[in-house]
Amino acid sequence: MPADAPLFTRPFVITCLATFFFYLSFYLILPVMPLYVAGMGGTSTQLGLIIGLFAFMAMVLRPPAGWIIDTRGSFLVLVVGVAIFFLASLGYVLARSVEAILALRLFHGMGMGLFPTAATVVVAEVAPLPRRGEAMGWFGIANSVGLVFGPAAGTIVSNRMGFPVLFLLAGAVALLGLACLAMLPRIGKPSGRTGQPPTSRSAATRRRAAARSSVTSMGQVKSPSRRSATTIGPGGPSGSSTTIASTSSNGTVLTARNIAAGPRRNRI
Repeated sequence: MPADAPLFTRPFVITCLATFFFYLSFYLILPVMPLYVAGMGGTSTQLGLIIGLFAFMAMVLRPPAGWIIDTRGSFLVLVVGVAIFFLASLGYVLARSVEAILALRLFHGMGMGLFPTAATVVVAEVAPLPRRGEAMGWFGIANSVGLVFGPAAGTIVSNRMGFPVLFLLAGAVALLGLACLAMLPRIGKPSGRTGQPPTSRSAATRRRAAARSSVTSMGQVKSPSRRSATTIGPGGPSGSSTTIASTSSNGTVLTARNIAAGPRRNRI
């Protein structure tokens, strides 16, 4: 693959943009959530659990998320991860107790275990191999930009308009992430080959159908275009062996036979 292969393709840009909205939604809430729980009468232990439960659930779900990606593809995991962020943000508006907030933090952490795992896989798959490190750098920037603006914006919004407005804003930002994913081209499971982009399911289905149609019930290979080539072994036409090969139009060898041949004799 050439070193100047394009990096900013549609799947790559959309994945990075969805990642920005995902982390912006997260960082809008992160610095003010302990203040919100403290205002509801939460203890110091509960304030610690606000962060700990979120991180615990994210950690636990990462291996299962990887298994789902390997078996079902990345798109489902991406969508579910962002959808959890959207629903959890709205849930904070409705929660009326510290216990409800803690339960929502567990639910919210599931999104962090799902989306980043799948997004990293997508970026690694769609990026050209010679520019994969650069792709990871840009992907990290999408996260960092959310960290730059999210905490300050969240603090300002909560101070001026209150926590419910902040939670609604975080939900709206997560919804923008879902809108980005709706524009992401559907991709299948990771290819498992270095430098190869993920294959769409429809393309894989077409290839399997073509492979099946190329073989008859008797096991004979059919091809719309064949050409044969005869290779004379050492010694010229009177040498010891002759190889007769039949190939398809794309150069794939279909059949090959080695025929032992002695010196040619004139028939009477």
